[in-house]
Amino acid sequence: MTKVIKKWQLNNKDKDKTFGSIEEFFNHSSSVNVDTDVLDNHIENDDSFCTGKLGFLNLDSKHVVIVREFGSADMYEQWNKRRKELGDIDDLIEEVEMPVQRNEAYDFNVEVDGE
Repeated sequence: MTKVIKKWQLNNKDKDKTFGSIEEFFNHSSSVNVDTDVLDNHIENDDSFCTGKLGFLNLDSKHVVIVREFGSADMYEQWNKRRKELGDIDDLIEEVEMPVQRNEAYDFNVEVDGE
């Protein structure tokens, strides 16, 4: 099976707002209380179908790029279907799917400090 890589740019609806980290971006991207069960379901969906996930705060500090790797097109379709069923949790984020260029490569096996 061929792995599938998908990439999204996440923009805060406040185009002038800047962030110091990915965590700060997500902590300031919802105007409502997030239901922890829904958040946990989104995490479980990623854990079930993604074989890798990376996030980067762009150099302009205004948006985040998320890259997900899936073991197959079928795994991506299952993840995407479940994701749509779960709905959005960050109501101040606009998401744009980006093309993955043929020369782009990501190391999904990078260890994070403390893990």
